[in-house]
Amino acid sequence: MICLAYGCVYFYGPCYFIFARSSLEFTFSQNTCGDFLSHYIDFWMSIVILAIAIFLDFFTLVKLRMIISQGNTFLKYGSSHRFKKDVRFIIQTACTTLLFTITIICFHTISSLFTSRFSRFCTTTFVWGVNHTLAGAIVIVFNQEIRRNIYRPFRFHTTSSPVFLQN
Repeated sequence: MICLAYGCVYFYGPCYFIFARSSLEFTFSQNTCGDFLSHYIDFWMSIVILAIAIFLDFFTLVKLRMIISQGNTFLKYGSSHRFKKDVRFIIQTACTTLLFTITIICFHTISSLFTSRFSRFCTTTFVWGVNHTLAGAIVIVFNQEIRRNIYRPFRFHTTSSPVFLQN
């Protein structure tokens, strides 16, 4: 429902978000609708999503710390392998949240401090390209299965499961 509400405003004629070749940056329409899109839909929705992500990351880290301090990681997880995998996933999530936070700050705040075409391009358009590239790199760094498939793409991985034959 939120995605539908987020996207439907772009079907209204004077509302748009386009890439302006003259300034080398993505820009909202220069009217009340564009200001609304930029400020409330893009900026504040991003802030709310970041706040939720940061809260969940913090809560998860606190809970993880409690589990480690109680020394019952085996009881909660069943194996040290699964526990280590979950810790990597938590760190991956925190890194991705930090990356997205830096990108939003660059796009909405730092870019307004510059007037030159190149510096605005770097703090608006280029920063999003770097964001998407690094987000993919973060997934690869923290996910052993993906790394294994990258290094050996044609090696088939099989799983073992019991087979029951009936007479």
